[in-house]
Amino acid sequence: MFSSPVRQSASTAPPLRRSGARLAALVAAATCVGICAAGPASADPAPAESTPASTPASVTLSAPVAPAETGTAAPTEVAPATEVAPATEVAPTLTEPATAEPATQPVVPVQPAPAQLTASRASAATSRTAVSAAAVATKPVVTTQPVETWVDLGKSATFTAHASGSPTPTVQWQSRRWTEDAWTDIPGATSDSYTSPPASVNDVEPGFRAVFTNSAGSVATQSADLRVNQAPPAAGTPSAPRNVKARQTAPSQITITWSAPSDEGSSPITSYGAGYGTRRWGNGDDFSPSTFKAVFNGIDDGDYTAVVFAVNDSGMGWRVFVPISVGDVPTAPRHLAATRSGSSVTVTWGSPARAGYAPVRGYDVVLTSGSRRLTRTLPADATRATFRDLPAGTWRVTVTATNVVGASSAATVSVTVPSSTPVAPPRPATRPAAAAIPAVAPAQAPTRAPAAQLALTGSEGAAQAALALGLLVLGLVSTTAARRLRTATKA
Repeated sequence: MFSSPVRQSASTAPPLRRSGARLAALVAAATCVGICAAGPASADPAPAESTPASTPASVTLSAPVAPAETGTAAPTEVAPATEVAPATEVAPTLTEPATAEPATQPVVPVQPAPAQLTASRASAATSRTAVSAAAVATKPVVTTQPVETWVDLGKSATFTAHASGSPTPTVQWQSRRWTEDAWTDIPGATSDSYTSPPASVNDVEPGFRAVFTNSAGSVATQSADLRVNQAPPAAGTPSAPRNVKARQTAPSQITITWSAPSDEGSSPITSYGAGYGTRRWGNGDDFSPSTFKAVFNGIDDGDYTAVVFAVNDSGMGWRVFVPISVGDVPTAPRHLAATRSGSSVTVTWGSPARAGYAPVRGYDVVLTSGSRRLTRTLPADATRATFRDLPAGTWRVTVTATNVVGASSAATVSVTVPSSTPVAPPRPATRPAAAAIPAVAPAQAPTRAPAAQLALTGSEGAAQAALALGLLVLGLVSTTAARRLRTATKA
């Protein structure tokens, strides 16, 4: 459609009688060729108008009609029927009835809106977090221990225990008679609190504990004894001894002391009974009415109960119970932990549950890894030690408490110091010397295109190709004109 102006210019241009005029005409022709190849010198082509749903397919696929030129009637510029033939050929495929088989129609996936995508991604992230949190289980940790409870005959005792953990642990209460070593589950006792049956004369210090269990493991509380207040002794018996004390006085030795009761009863005191026991009684003896101290040796480390009572002709009087802990050396330090930071390890611990015969006077902290061994001795009030610049490897950490008798058993943990190869920093690029930098002339601003070229809005590649073609034609024409000038000059 745009070739006509070129033909008209070529056909209507008058004959050129001078080479200069002919050269000018050729330049104009080359410029026109460039313009025609680049497309119409108008604004960006208007986008195709959307076709209503009722518009036939043949109209939708028809080629866009060029705008009518000024002074030309619009009906004469509408593309003839032969120009819409391609659309007519495609029409049967695009005008299939809406009732076609579902299998023959392409399924277009519905793209979710951005808000839906954001909500979906947030939901997926929440699900992953929930699954990750659910996958991490922690072993139960006892937070509340049951305690020893005294009750009168016919009364019940309530024991309470709590534990943390993930998932939430279940609980099972157990009992053990003082003459037994094995624990037995109590049917139905599966809550944090347990209430015992009414105490009877046959209940001789039974023990109770709770066992908490989840998928990560189980943990048992300490034992809590049920102590039953004794039945009133027979009439005329002595009252309870006074100032009863029990303490460890040497390694593996305890000493029990007391004073005479305030009331001897219906007859003078004939003896005193004193002893100690755990869950198996039998360690005791009889002492004269003038003796107020009992010493027992060869006692293993552990927790015991001392007992003292007075006896006269009417029988045994009120008994007095006193707890006592025995240990030649301290128990192991508690709550041992080792925390790594880079190549440094910080060890923390707590004091032993029992100091033993004498107070704790210090701690020994030892780190070993293969043949390497690091040792520190710290005072009794220390609870932390830091070791720096440790070589890579797995380190075994042990902490023991000591008193005048000796060292406790060791509390042990392990910590791994990973190997770290330092990465060399990148070397900076070498800057060339100033003299070696070649002088580069600044790029000149591109020459502004002619007005006709600035009006081009077609493809940039097509415009460049047309310009190159025009310059080529111009070069050929210039060469031919020069030759003719030289020939005319010679003639």
